[in-house]
Amino acid sequence: MVQQKKVNVIHHTDMVKDQNHMLISIGAKKSYLTKSSLKELISYPNENALADSEIYKILDRVGLGKFKNLDEVLDYAKIMSGGEKERLNFARVYLLKPKFLFLDEATSALDIASATEILTNLRSDFKELGVMMITHQSELFDLFDYVIKIKS
Repeated sequence: MVQQKKVNVIHHTDMVKDQNHMLISIGAKKSYLTKSSLKELISYPNENALADSEIYKILDRVGLGKFKNLDEVLDYAKIMSGGEKERLNFARVYLLKPKFLFLDEATSALDIASATEILTNLRSDFKELGVMMITHQSELFDLFDYVIKIKS
């Protein structure tokens, strides 16, 4: 008999934790950012437990190193480009360290070189991370073990 684990799923970059401590991250195509500090945005939906120096390392790793003030409350929805918003979602992955990541067009606003770098870094930094990604960027297919092409 196969033991089943119940996992509750919520949408858009939210993190889910079940009774067995399995974390799942769901990254949607569009980010919704509230007017808040960068530290709060990265930590969403949880409280931040990292030192600022660790957050700066994460920002550098995902290509957001130009943002230097973690505590200033700004309207990042207007300040950040689409690609920077996508990078912010990947910063959340680094903070929360999920076991599995579902991505829906999560790099569509990034150029291929940037998307490749972020996905390669994820693979390098999280050896046990499972990733399922929906993308139209065929140049990224080589980064994955399996590719399923769906035709209409």
